[in-house]
Amino acid sequence: MQNTLYIILVFLCCLAFKVEVQAQSSTIPYTFSHYTAEYTDLTEPISVNQGFTWDDPAFSIPIGFTFQYFDRIIDTIYIDSWFSVVALAIDDDQEGTDPVLFAYGADIIDRGADSINWEGKPNSLSPISYQLEGEIGSRILKIEWKNAGFFGDLNTNKELNDYVNFQVWLYEVSNVVELHFGPHEISDPVLAFENIGGPYIGLLPEFNYWYDTVTEDGLWLEGDPAAPQTTERNTLVYLDGAIPNGMVYQFTPSIGTGVEEPINRLDPALQVQLYPNPAKDQLQIIMPQKEDVNPIQVELLSISGKILQSFELNNTHTILDIRNLQGGLYLLQLTNDSGQRSYERFIVE
Repeated sequence: MQNTLYIILVFLCCLAFKVEVQAQSSTIPYTFSHYTAEYTDLTEPISVNQGFTWDDPAFSIPIGFTFQYFDRIIDTIYIDSWFSVVALAIDDDQEGTDPVLFAYGADIIDRGADSINWEGKPNSLSPISYQLEGEIGSRILKIEWKNAGFFGDLNTNKELNDYVNFQVWLYEVSNVVELHFGPHEISDPVLAFENIGGPYIGLLPEFNYWYDTVTEDGLWLEGDPAAPQTTERNTLVYLDGAIPNGMVYQFTPSIGTGVEEPINRLDPALQVQLYPNPAKDQLQIIMPQKEDVNPIQVELLSISGKILQSFELNNTHTILDIRNLQGGLYLLQLTNDSGQRSYERFIVE
């Protein structure tokens, strides 16, 4: 059991009743927003702990698609034993520097553990599982910690009464990260969160494993867990209390950050330009000015992959009416007559 308290990392939507204004970071290429949605357990979970108790576990989870986090493109997520809290990493070597995502800053443990045998017993009460959902192009990887206890509870009271449920969602194409929080019982937040009163959550572009330090400012959440604010620091920042049941924290990659797109665009006709971006009432779609360009099929998608509108691009300049769209991130899926696809992201203000 490590006692590192100043760093955690963990990666990641039903877009239901989004109620909060987005907060744009000044230097971190992610936009934060939060909303409420009913929390549901995974329906077809694949267990990673295989029924054994765990504490500071180390597991690998296949994402099922390529996912981009900051400037790294990955296809596997690692639950990292380096930290004494929930931790997901982009690789498993625990060397050098890597970007990390801190999703639940608390020292949690399997509720099947006891004060003598913390891990490795075949009587887990807190499964760690994952599930891949959706069709190609709009898939979501969901990772779930179910009925997890708190080490502080076991260490002080010699039993595990308090618990928490949460999930991390990773979205294909949009590279959105969402944290979904479910039912919990936290009778003593100071004990559960080891004297800091709440969990800490943050996106870090760089963590140094050799020196066990954050080497660049990260995007952290602070304040009221029901309405958190963002701040950029290279030190630990935490929330003021437990996160409510049904709360969803969403981190959306910003537009125009210089991050390399993981989309292989073979057809120049698919390389359209969107203006303005972000947009409010109208979005202009500008195609390459070529006489021999065939029509491009376009589908307007929500970030969960739902098709909102379908149309063709026949002209080099098309104006799309977006007055009926709620504020948030959307995708244009462009398909040529050979079946090649590309995706363009835009934000509606």
